[in-house]
Amino acid sequence: MSMSYIYKISFDSTNQVYIGHSLNPEQRFKRHLQQLRDGIHHSKKLQQAYDLYQTIPNLDILEECEVKNALLQEKYWIEQFNSYYNGYNGTPGGESLGIGEDCPASRYCLDDYKAILCFLAYTDMRTNQIAKELDVGQGVVLNISSQTNHLYLKDLMPIEWNMMQQKKRHHPNWRTYPNVKSPEGKIYEVFSARKFSREHNLDQADFGKLLNGKKPQCKGWTLQKDSINA
Repeated sequence: MSMSYIYKISFDSTNQVYIGHSLNPEQRFKRHLQQLRDGIHHSKKLQQAYDLYQTIPNLDILEECEVKNALLQEKYWIEQFNSYYNGYNGTPGGESLGIGEDCPASRYCLDDYKAILCFLAYTDMRTNQIAKELDVGQGVVLNISSQTNHLYLKDLMPIEWNMMQQKKRHHPNWRTYPNVKSPEGKIYEVFSARKFSREHNLDQADFGKLLNGKKPQCKGWTLQKDSINA
């Protein structure tokens, strides 16, 4: 019988916590830490706490339960710790979607999958080029492009999904980007959208839209006008 574990992430400096469930909580905790270090954790509240305290949080196992009961027990512990209203959980728990990093089989976070869809929708890059640009496996790009997996993206981003459906990927060249201007007015060159967005704490999907002229700004960042048509 497969078992799941309800776990708690907390800091010594506060009694606020994050509740989650996983088949392998230690491995899941390592993924949490990596996302926190990269500044891309899906829980904005947990990310803000990590940035504030600048310490590695604690991992505690609260309960072992059958996989079929994991969502119900996760919701129970979120209520016990009040971690949705006064903690780091972004939802009250019990969701059955299991999308992005909340899916036990997921290799990437939800922001990665959204960024892939944006590149499929707004660029003419080939799937292998997108995979290299975003540092993901080409298989996951092909799965999204062929609409054989991650179908929840259709509901999350219907405009990009429809645009992707109409795309045919035959562009032979690597994508080049226009320069961008910071909120302080400094000009930057962009060689990797993924790396740049992480280094400057920008949402990958939103930054991709900025680079492709689909958004006027991203957290105050704009395109350098004289490089758009360069």
